[in-house]
Amino acid sequence: MCLSTPRVLSVIFFTVAICNALPQPQSTFYQIGSRLSRRSTLSEQYTKYADAGIDEIMTFYDASTGLFSGSWWNSANVITMLADYENYFPGRNKAFTSTIETTFAKAVSPFSSRGSFLNTFYDDELWWTLAWIKVYDVTGNVTYLNKAAEIYEDPKSIWGTTPCSGGIW
Repeated sequence: MCLSTPRVLSVIFFTVAICNALPQPQSTFYQIGSRLSRRSTLSEQYTKYADAGIDEIMTFYDASTGLFSGSWWNSANVITMLADYENYFPGRNKAFTSTIETTFAKAVSPFSSRGSFLNTFYDDELWWTLAWIKVYDVTGNVTYLNKAAEIYEDPKSIWGTTPCSGGIW
C-alpha cells in the first residue's frame, strides 16, 4: 500500500490536535463539581480519538527502517508527537519504548554520508533535534539529549555563513 506524505502528516496533525485539546489534569474543570461529569465524558471521548490516532499512525511504522511511511524528517515529527502522547498518557502506547529505540538505532537519512541524523538539509536535522529533546523530556534518558546536542552542532556550525550574513541555508 502506497501512503503519501500528506496523509501521514494529516494523521499526525489530527492526533496532535486531539492531544492538545485534552484537558490538563490541573485544570479548574476538575475542581468544579457540576462540570466534572460532563468534562469526564468529553475527556473519555478525546482519549478514544487520541488512541485511535496513535493506532492509525503506528500502521505506517516500518521497524526495519525505524521510519514512518519511509519519510525521514516527517518521522521526526511523528516521534515528537508520540513522545507528547506518552507524556500525557504514560504507558498507554505499549510500542512507545521499542519504537523510540528502533528509530534511534535505524533511522538513517537517505541523504547522509555523515551519520544517521546528519545531512545537508539543516531543517531536517533540527526536526530530529526537537524530537530527541522531547523523547529525553519524557524518558529522562540522557542518550537522547546527547544525540539532540550532537545533531544541533551541525546546523549551528554554519550559522552566519550565508550570503546575507545571517541565518542558515
